[in-house]
Amino acid sequence: MSNDHTFEIKVTVDADSAEELQSMLSEALGDEPYERKTILSYDHFRNLGVIAAGRYGKSVEEILQEVATAFPGAEIDMSWENEFGQEGGDTFHVSSDEDPKLPTPKTIDVTFAEKFLENPDSYDLSKATSITDEAAEVLSEHEGGLALDGLTSITDEAAELLSKHQGSLSLNGLTELSDAAAEALAKHEGDLYLNGLTELSDAAAESLSKVQGDLSLGGLTELSDAAAESLSKHQEDLSLNGLTVLNDTPAHLALAAKLVKNEGYLSLDGLTELSDTAAESLAKHDGGTLSLNGLTELSDAAAESLSKHQEDLSLNGLTELSDAAAESLSKHQGWLYLDGLTELSAAAAESLSKHQGENLYLDGLTKLSDAAAESLAKHDGGTLSLNGLTELSDAAAKSLSNHQGGLILDGLTELSDTAAESLSKHQGEDLYLNGLETISAEGAKFLLNAKGDVSTGLDLEAIANGDDEDDEDYDEDEEDEDYEDEEDEDEDDED
Repeated sequence: MSNDHTFEIKVTVDADSAEELQSMLSEALGDEPYERKTILSYDHFRNLGVIAAGRYGKSVEEILQEVATAFPGAEIDMSWENEFGQEGGDTFHVSSDEDPKLPTPKTIDVTFAEKFLENPDSYDLSKATSITDEAAEVLSEHEGGLALDGLTSITDEAAELLSKHQGSLSLNGLTELSDAAAEALAKHEGDLYLNGLTELSDAAAESLSKVQGDLSLGGLTELSDAAAESLSKHQEDLSLNGLTVLNDTPAHLALAAKLVKNEGYLSLDGLTELSDTAAESLAKHDGGTLSLNGLTELSDAAAESLSKHQEDLSLNGLTELSDAAAESLSKHQGWLYLDGLTELSAAAAESLSKHQGENLYLDGLTKLSDAAAESLAKHDGGTLSLNGLTELSDAAAKSLSNHQGGLILDGLTELSDTAAESLSKHQGEDLYLNGLETISAEGAKFLLNAKGDVSTGLDLEAIANGDDEDDEDYDEDEEDEDYEDEEDEDEDDED
């Protein structure tokens, strides 16, 4: 993700869902008004990306799809255009409640399969838990993707018949697969999703390596050397997000070399152990973000290797970072996510301030020393995100005001006047303080006169003018008391 692109996301939802959508995205997008059609700026897209890829370990596309799923009938159009006039985009859509799915039986038989072929948009096949061989033969004629994620088992014959289907085939409900079924599915021409499998025999791995499409095996936590070697020969994108270990055996290194050839986002968040040699291999991935959020520790050698990765790098599982590792990661050229760190030494902060990859995310830090703040303020050019901070000293605020890029401090709930004055002089374009719950009138005035754009969840003008909600409540109480006094006086006069 880079600033070279301008993104526009249009979200169309039912009018009654607007308030719920605002609540769902408020943490990611700040306090913005939502109408029937909402257009999110690049900055909002960036923040959503932080939440999605950094905090939840999901791609932006995945979280947008979740938005659409949460709001049936929602349509999300995401388009981009770069400085060279190139453009592109994606559209996500989920059927409206006004056009509900028709009931799907627990078992898909021939009769139902034929109904599905006649009107595929009216049924949700994932609701079925079993399928007859005859029905599998009928469904193999469907033109388009088949999502049969409710199936918990499948016969070898049904696998053979479904393999003739041309298009994506999703069987994520299967927890085991016979060698014969694997051999049959290997003939399938299209993407194959088997994320429910927790074990895979060597013979099955050898067969599935021949699948002519993307292969997703996200439920596997470990692979034998024979299985790893076989899967390393797969020709399309391979997903092994649940894998916990990549070791130094030739087979696993071959698998690592294969995985770096994946196009786009490469997620290996299941890894809890990563050898130095495997880290060196993974660093060669150049198709997009490399996510290793399952790692809780990283050797200095592995950090040195990963620093050479040319795209965004997510290491949100790390809870500590040596000074040497911080020095290595400062050389990284892409966006760097280190949201698992809860504390940072002065030396590590000084090193990370030299980070060359634009944006730096340290949202796990709950405290920041004045010395560390002074160091991080030197981070040049991109966004510095410190959303975990719930308090900020005046000295730290003064230092951070010298930061040249975007500054995100959405964890702060209050700000002293001195800190507000300092941050109003922030040298970057954008300052995010969306977590603020209270600020004085003087502090609000400082922020209103800030050099760059300031985003908060407060009505700063009202607070600066002394007519915020608390004042209004106070005025109303006074009016009620005055009214009661007048009534008492009237009663006395009558007496």
